[in-house]
Amino acid sequence: MTDPATAPPGGSRRRPPWGAVGLLVLLLGGLAAVGFWLRPGTTDPPPSLQAAAEPSLAPVEATETDDARSVTVLLETSPGTPLTTAGTGRVTASSCQSGQMIAAGSAPFALDGAPVVALALRTPPWRDLAFGDSGDDVRSLQEGLAGLGQPVEASGWYDGATDAAWQALLAAGGGPTTAGRFVAGQVLWLPSASATVSQCQARLGDWVQPGATLAVADGGLVAARVQTLPDDLGPGQRELVLDGVTAPVDGDGVVAAAELAGLAEAETVQRRLAGQEEGGPAPASLRLVEPRLVHSLPPSALTTTGPTTGCVADETGRVHRVTIVGSKLGRTFVVFDDGDPPAQVALSPATDLECR
Repeated sequence: MTDPATAPPGGSRRRPPWGAVGLLVLLLGGLAAVGFWLRPGTTDPPPSLQAAAEPSLAPVEATETDDARSVTVLLETSPGTPLTTAGTGRVTASSCQSGQMIAAGSAPFALDGAPVVALALRTPPWRDLAFGDSGDDVRSLQEGLAGLGQPVEASGWYDGATDAAWQALLAAGGGPTTAGRFVAGQVLWLPSASATVSQCQARLGDWVQPGATLAVADGGLVAARVQTLPDDLGPGQRELVLDGVTAPVDGDGVVAAAELAGLAEAETVQRRLAGQEEGGPAPASLRLVEPRLVHSLPPSALTTTGPTTGCVADETGRVHRVTIVGSKLGRTFVVFDDGDPPAQVALSPATDLECR
């Protein structure tokens, strides 16, 4: 190779190729750009690389809910039940048929021409009653009459209203009436509001004695109640749902006697009555009879003051008192006590927020 310093006159020096020069220029330009971005006093990344600001507000969404809750229900069933009477005499009328239902208030039999009225009573009648008599058996009679829609108060005293209600049932059954007196022998005692007959024991013309079985009823559902009610239930009438069959419950989760016949259609009850399933708590659900309009919001937006009470702050800082009615999938359902739900609520309200 010829040393450039000793190159002969008129000779030319060898130049680097243009590709190498271009690469060098690109490298120098990139280093300059990095140096500019890292120059002293510049600490923020480009806008495209900056993290988005955390939201401080959340929308309040309206929805309807039946507030369905999973519960267990206690079911009390009975085997075939003899339907008896304290009366005596000859059977002069009978509408009893196997497979047919005997309902409280009806008169399926007559003894010596007097109707025998079916009544679902807590205490089977054991004595005749007259004005002024009192006791738990009188109260049981009054409860049974009231359950049929009669205007009777369960005072425990046999009074004019009680006697009038009883005489009305006798008259509806074909009479005769026994004004001022309740005759225990004219009652066919039922274990529940209705009973399906599996066998008719007393037939037309038979003689019966006190305690005689006039018919045998199929086993049935005699009681049903929610085992443990959820602690945070909001207001509103609720119903039990068992295998798709519904029945209203009272504030203690008890199904009324008049609703048991309908609930007995549930598959769980039918299996137990047929001996195909043992007793014990059964899974069911409890829900509002009428779905209600509620508003959902994130749990973090809520400041609680009790199991079902609290408040939220809207975008202006105004405080709203709410009643908590449930929660699901990370949302809390509330009802605004003032009926004026805001469009948005603060996600993280002040720790000293006053629910006034």
